[in-house]
Amino acid sequence: MASDRPHTGRVFAAVFAVFTMLQGCSSTPGDGSESHFQACETDSDCAEAGTARYCVAGQCASTASGAAVGAGGAAGSRSGGDAGPGGATAADAGAANPGAAPTCRVPAVPLPENTPQERERAALIHDYCVTAMRDHCGSSLADGDSIVGWGALTETCSPEELLLGCKQDRLYEYTQRVAEPCDDEWRTAIACAAQATYDPIEACPRADIFLAGQGGEGICEPEKLALSNCALANLTGLIGEPVTGTHATCSHRPSRYGDSCVVSCDDQTNAFELRCDGPEGLPLSCSCSVNGNELRDDLVLNSAIYAADCGDAVLRAANGACTNRLDCCVSFVDDGVQQCACSSLPNGFGYTSCEEMAAAANGQIVTTCPQYEPYLGTCWPPSACGG
Repeated sequence: MASDRPHTGRVFAAVFAVFTMLQGCSSTPGDGSESHFQACETDSDCAEAGTARYCVAGQCASTASGAAVGAGGAAGSRSGGDAGPGGATAADAGAANPGAAPTCRVPAVPLPENTPQERERAALIHDYCVTAMRDHCGSSLADGDSIVGWGALTETCSPEELLLGCKQDRLYEYTQRVAEPCDDEWRTAIACAAQATYDPIEACPRADIFLAGQGGEGICEPEKLALSNCALANLTGLIGEPVTGTHATCSHRPSRYGDSCVVSCDDQTNAFELRCDGPEGLPLSCSCSVNGNELRDDLVLNSAIYAADCGDAVLRAANGACTNRLDCCVSFVDDGVQQCACSSLPNGFGYTSCEEMAAAANGQIVTTCPQYEPYLGTCWPPSACGG
């Protein structure tokens, strides 16, 4: 029986107080209407003249920001309310005017709810995100690669759009960090976290269901520990066994993109990565990067790498595919401009060695080229990071 788990498959380290714009649970938005997160028990509690409002997971939500309710679909009157064909639930912000440029970077793509399992998963995630936003814990959950953090940099996202971004992030998190045998533990942990209160705001880090081991001060600690223990016991369900070859030690993990995978390799000096993807029934096509930089073989016209599957990609990478592209690096001057090139196959031009390649360019052999060194970031404002 085919698995119902979604296909897997993006860094902003700083998020500028993403959810401060929510202005608190009882505050008033700039349009003069009540907060999108007014407490409620039924839709009638959220009734507003001229505005459609619904009670979603104990909080009032509005379609005013562009959420579309499809024909035949429920209006989102319950947590994870079903959308009709072409529509989204009331809490999922959609595109009100398809021809207009988006004012928020959060993509208007609701979580999939095509099967009972997907609908249950979406409802659990929805309740969790409503709680996180209610208690202003969004920025605590938006570190690293984050849709909601990236989207909110425009500072024009509505509460519903930020809620949708939070939900998308949680589904990405689920696909990348939860092995299939741990699905029950994940459901239990996220349901517990959705019922908690994170007050004062310093308690927000405890909303992270993957952050266990906080002792008596933890929130939902038994549930998070159960999830953590299950994840450790099923690590190979997400990360393949490492393979050591002639060039590096490599392993693979699911990617956010379709049925693809990411192969990570360490040669004790550089961090290589191959991102592999391809249509069903065909070999995977893999890109190559090192230390976060695209890595092409400068002496080979076709730098593509192909593999039968993720396991084959790991084996190939460990034995030189991608990881051999820094085998020969030469620094030289061309038309008065300093250049640097790396290749795995200097003999492709008839050279019998790296030394011969360097001699042909009147250059010198170097360990690597500047364009392939790790990016250490910048400091802003200048001098703010110390010596």
